[in-house]
Amino acid sequence: MQGMDILKGYITSTSEGGTKAQVQTLKGRVINDVTLLYPYGHASNIQNDDSSLVLLFSVMGSKTNIFGVPFNIPLQPELSTSEVSTGNFKKGNKITFKSNGDIEVVTDSDILETVANLTTTATGKITLSAPEVELGDAVDLALNQAAVMQVVIPGGSSAGTYPVTIVSAGQTKVKA
Repeated sequence: MQGMDILKGYITSTSEGGTKAQVQTLKGRVINDVTLLYPYGHASNIQNDDSSLVLLFSVMGSKTNIFGVPFNIPLQPELSTSEVSTGNFKKGNKITFKSNGDIEVVTDSDILETVANLTTTATGKITLSAPEVELGDAVDLALNQAAVMQVVIPGGSSAGTYPVTIVSAGQTKVKA
């Protein structure tokens, strides 16, 4: 019974949505149709460059049944002990599960969510900091008297920007 060969190489091209690859081993051998393996629930379509490394596993000495686990050490973020990060490190977008329990999301891009319902519960406070916050349809807000707010109506006979004066703290109904 033969064992398992373990080789290291570079991904030179991918196909089938990033599930198959052509790999050149460090010794120059080109291997086609390598099945790329990712942890359950993760997927990637790797950008081919000089740092797209892969560990190859040739099961039972097979020349055609070869699996690869891609990795990219130069792009991996610096992590503290017990931290886990996933993302597009080449673009700088990542989600890091910090060792203190925090979840850190870092991106210069938009974050788009499409959900049936979204519930956010904070035991402390929720802080929104942006030059503009857009609220759609009817929204219930609990505002304090120090809050500053404007309502923008983009079109129609009532189009314009209107200041909202908070008369008293408590529930306030805002209709956009």
